Amino acid sequence: MDRRERQTAFRVVMALIGLVGAGVAVVIGVLVYALLHAPVSALRWWAGVTTIAVPLAVWGGYALGKIVARERLTGLEQGVSTVMKAAEQTANLRVATIREVREVRRPEPPSPSAHPTQVVIVPATPRLPGGQDVVEV
Repeated sequence: MDRRERQTAFRVVMALIGLVGAGVAVVIGVLVYALLHAPVSALRWWAGVTTIAVPLAVWGGYALGKIVARERLTGLEQGVSTVMKAAEQTANLRVATIREVREVRRPEPPSPSAHPTQVVIVPATPRLPGGQDVVEV
């Protein structure tokens, strides 16, 4: 990200912060105006509803957080089990491949019928110690 893009992003973020701040200021202003100009009976109702709503909101937030945490743990367990299953399949495939390669490389032992039944030994020509041939007359 170059300098120009960072400046543009900073301006966008600052504009959003300004808009949110203006919205919050408007809401607070409306509430203050309503509270200052509201009759006492309306203020009593507002206080009662708020008194009941705050604990309910806290309890709802707790329950929602508990559900989200449980679902996140379930998702993690599912992801880990999927990864472990894939790793196990990969390991099994590698082991099977190595076993197949080893079986292919093993030579078959020679069968007894492949050996000759008679062996003829041809006598060598006698030689003298100096390497000269002996000739019989």
